[in-house]
Amino acid sequence: MEESTLQSKAIHPSAPNYSAKSTVKQEDAALRLYLDECCGVIAYTGKLLLECGGEVERVEYLMQKIGKSFDKIDQVTPFAILTGIMVTVSSGSQFATKIVRIYGISNNLSRLRQINALAHDLSRHPQTPLTVAKRLEKIVEAPKFKPWQTVLFASIGAGGFGFFFYETLPGIACVFLIGALVQLVGNWFDRYQINRFLKILCEAFIATIACKLAALGLAGTHFDKMLLSVLMLLVPGMTLTNSLRDTVSGNYVSGISRLTEALLVGVSIAMGSAIALTLL
Repeated sequence: MEESTLQSKAIHPSAPNYSAKSTVKQEDAALRLYLDECCGVIAYTGKLLLECGGEVERVEYLMQKIGKSFDKIDQVTPFAILTGIMVTVSSGSQFATKIVRIYGISNNLSRLRQINALAHDLSRHPQTPLTVAKRLEKIVEAPKFKPWQTVLFASIGAGGFGFFFYETLPGIACVFLIGALVQLVGNWFDRYQINRFLKILCEAFIATIACKLAALGLAGTHFDKMLLSVLMLLVPGMTLTNSLRDTVSGNYVSGISRLTEALLVGVSIAMGSAIALTLL
């Protein structure tokens, strides 16, 4: 009996421990799944930030901040441009990568502020990826401004510019109403998801015609001042500002893309006004 045992050990001097290998494989699989969850949450955060109009440098910074708040994450490597996001997270020899396509960008400063606050809160009080994903969903589902509120704010903004340009009180009243009309047209275009540049062209066209008719029909008003006051609602100020910030920070692809978008918006405004003035 002893001889057979010795012979068995001699034939198999180092028999593998299958239970230990199985445990290691399970741990590796669990770690890969965890990294996938973390990577998905980080990429989703970047997607929300870009879609809200955040500049690329801030988007990558907040993605890193949120990623480093997760447990077991050694390194977070984000890469963002206006049309897509790629992020890789690693833990030891394991890593995960996500790529997200960006289809449209708008301005939502409230959402930007909330995600920025979330990132800073996670640096002090780390949470699991699932909890962070739920908090992001709450931010996305937060109530937006109602259509009548956007119309009111556009009217107040246009009227404020009229006051800034020293327009008369009758002219400011006209600008207030025309600003509301332009915003109503914009809301209709947004409802049916029509091309942004066509929307701005039509808004500039309607604003020019309305201001011209108001100047002809109401004494004491100035067509140029009223038109400038209304068109200020269409100027892509945030896009142009982010273009300069991206360019200065070294993100030339995103900077040039935003600058091109701002120039196209300017061309749309000019074309809409030019067509209206030609017809009048």
